[in-house]
Amino acid sequence: MRSQLFFFLLVLASVASQAQINRSAQELARDKIGQYVTGKLFAGKKYKPISFGTLRKYVSNRKTEIAWSYRHEFILHDGDEGSKEVARHSFVFYLDRRMNIRFAEDYRRY
Repeated sequence: MRSQLFFFLLVLASVASQAQINRSAQELARDKIGQYVTGKLFAGKKYKPISFGTLRKYVSNRKTEIAWSYRHEFILHDGDEGSKEVARHSFVFYLDRRMNIRFAEDYRRY
């Protein structure tokens, strides 16, 4: 009985720690993407996130430094936050194992 309880607690602890790691990775990716959008892609524009996708493992047949992909939608404004919406964008961001953005790709939904 005790060994079954111990095994159950061990599995539960493993699942809980994995969930925390995934949550932390998601938050880090969101922060990095926000900095990338406002610093490199659209410097000088106000950025407002609409939706974040999920962080997904990047699978490729060839050897690549890309480890993750992340789909993200956002709005850009000129000047103040109350100003009129300039553009709505949808991007896929590709990140390496250290969660650094390697490149971004625009995608459109029809």
